[in-house]
Amino acid sequence: MADTRFSELMGLIKAIQASSGQTVLNEIEGVQRSFGVVKRNYDELINAILAFQDEKEIPRLWPQQSRDVRHEAMDVVVTRLQNFLAAAFSLVDHVRRHRKHL
Repeated sequence: MADTRFSELMGLIKAIQASSGQTVLNEIEGVQRSFGVVKRNYDELINAILAFQDEKEIPRLWPQQSRDVRHEAMDVVVTRLQNFLAAAFSLVDHVRRHRKHL
């Protein structure tokens, strides 16, 4: 009895996994993961930019003798911008590929 029930459940699971609905769900989940990467990169970029507006950071970043510190902070912003743009373009490509299947 238990073996029969288990076999029935396994058959249902396989049928669900093979269904077109499951394929669509998998496509949506893939796009959601890509969007999550874009969102995290966006948040990191905004935080790096906001560091330049933080009144507590201004004395540390802007004096002439702090040039190296300022350049390091700018490098962080550039890196975060590059990460965000790469993730955004990847998301566009990802959506284009998945759109063909939806």
